[in-house]
Formats: sequence, structure tokens, C-alpha cells
Amino acid sequence: LAVIGAGRIAERVPLPNLARMPGIHVEGVVDPDPDRLRVIRSRWPELAVFDSMDDLLACRTPDALLVCAPPEHHAGLALRALSSHVHLYLEKPVATRSVEAREVADAWRGSSFVAAMGFNYRFHPGVHELVRRSGAGEIGRRMAIRTLFSAPDDGPGGWRSSSSLGGGALLDLGAHHLDLIRFVTGEEGVELTATLSSPRAGIDAASVTLALSDDSMAQCLFILGGPEVDRFEIVGERGVLSLDRLSGRVERSEPRFAHGRRSSVRRATRLAFAAAREVGRPPGEPSYRLAPPPFPPGGRGGGGRPASLHGGPRAPRVGGGAPASGRLGGTAWPRLPREG
Repeated sequence: LAVIGAGRIAERVPLPNLARMPGIHVEGVVDPDPDRLRVIRSRWPELAVFDSMDDLLACRTPDALLVCAPPEHHAGLALRALSSHVHLYLEKPVATRSVEAREVADAWRGSSFVAAMGFNYRFHPGVHELVRRSGAGEIGRRMAIRTLFSAPDDGPGGWRSSSSLGGGALLDLGAHHLDLIRFVTGEEGVELTATLSSPRAGIDAASVTLALSDDSMAQCLFILGGPEVDRFEIVGERGVLSLDRLSGRVERSEPRFAHGRRSSVRRATRLAFAAAREVGRPPGEPSYRLAPPPFPPGGRGGGGRPASLHGGPRAPRVGGGAPASGRLGGTAWPRLPREG
């Protein structure tokens, strides 16, 4: 496997995790920035480094490519990988424009090679607890989804603060939750409205309302440049299941009519058990370690299902269309084959 992109994300997440995975050998790392290559060589002197994908493919024959370059380069690198007949693991988003995302999806469709998106939150243990408990009927029939994802910005000059470069609240943060809505519910989005705002310099916010194919609704708020918060809630007939991804806890909120002494005792008991589970919990984001490269099929992982390129083009459709007017008034999502 070869890694395309040697930025801070590659240094902090994919490369350390790949080094710990049995059966994975990193053939090389590609980045046009010589300073970044020097950093990689200082940490992993055994790795071969290249300043272009052409140089890599001229002297190496990797089975797969992991693309974690800045998003503006994703589409071109993905198309090159697919034309080179290798497996592909592509960090989100697929592209910064919907037309480019379609090109990538079309190039992969019908291919015998695996291509998957880097939606690692699908592998978070809390997400799987949320799915299990809601699927078991703990809160009754699902009525709606509510989510909040806020994160600090990297500062001026980086791609995360620019929607045209694949950053901004919608593409950088919102793509994760929009994918989780599909993963958790098993439903597709059929109508979406997004409102974008920048309340002050350095803050990018997006409010999204999404109608799902089972007639339920999802409401999402994404803030880039705010405090670090990540919450995902399922609202059911008999209560609310809430995941705080940063703590890993999933808690149930009782409906108002059930409040009372017995309800308070049950809640106190749940909180005590949740606190006990926190003891010994490893630091950091667990889904990065549990989201395996999806090649060969059947590799180890945390029980999630990688997001295929069937679903990937949806995020650029949202993020690419909204900035022009600040609003997508009832834009219908394109229909794509459902994931296997």
C-alpha cells in the first residue's frame, strides 16, 4: 500500500495506524512538499518517499493507494489510481465539485477493484451501540435525527477554512454526519435544505434539514471555528438516544411524562455504569484504529461497513451547491444504487 499525501493528518493518523496493522506493508509515501517528506523520513526512515505519483508508480507496484492529500486534489488522484488498476481508499470528500465526484464514481462503477471512502466514524464503538440499541426498540419507532458537530479551525491559510478547497463546515464536518445518518438509519436523503452563515471572521456555520426516504427528518448544525463538540441523537417515540462521540458515551433521555423518583434512580444508575465504562478507555478517536483499509475484502475492523463510492458524491452535491446562494431550497438528492 502507498500513501498519497504526507500532511499532518497522514503523519498523525494513517501512517501510525498502518504500521500497527498485520499484513499491511507501506510501499511509499508521496508528497510534492520536500519539507513534509523530510518529516516523514525522520519518523519512518524505512519508508521510500516520492515527490509525485508518477515516480511512485514507475518503481513500485502497490496493491492499493490511500489518498489523504488536500481535498482539491482528491478527484484527480482517485482517477489516476483507478486507471492504474489498484484498490483505493479515499479520504472524504470525493471531490470539491459534484461533476468531479461523478467522474470518479463513474470510473469506479463496474470495476473489479475495491474503492471506499474514509468515513471512519462508521467504526466508532458508540455509533454501533447507538445502532444496536435503537434497532432493539429501546426508544420505539424513530421519529427524527438531531446532530451537532463543531470543531476548532486550523487557522488562516489552511484548506479546512476554504469551501472551494474542500473545507468549510459542510464538506469538512457535515460530510461525516450526513454519512452517519445514512449508515445509522439505512435510509436515503430525498430533500435537503442548507443555510450557510459566517457570524464572524474565522467562523463557518451550516444548518441542514434533511428529509429521509421513510418520511422522517434530520436536523444538523455544523460549526467550523467553534468549540469541540460532536453529538448525534436519535429521537424516538419513547425517548432519545444520544451519542457524545468525544466521550464515547451513549445515554437515553426519558420522556417528560416518565420523570419521577423511579426515573431518576434509573438515570443515576445508567450514569454510574457509564462512568465505570470510562475507566481504562484509551485516549484519542477509536474509529481511526478500527476503520481498516477495505482491501482485501473481509479485513479486520470494528464491525462497520466502509462507505463505497456509490454514496460519496452526495457530500460535494451539498457542499458544492450551497455556497452560490447560501441555500439549497428542496434540492433532491441524486438516486444512486444502494450500497451492498
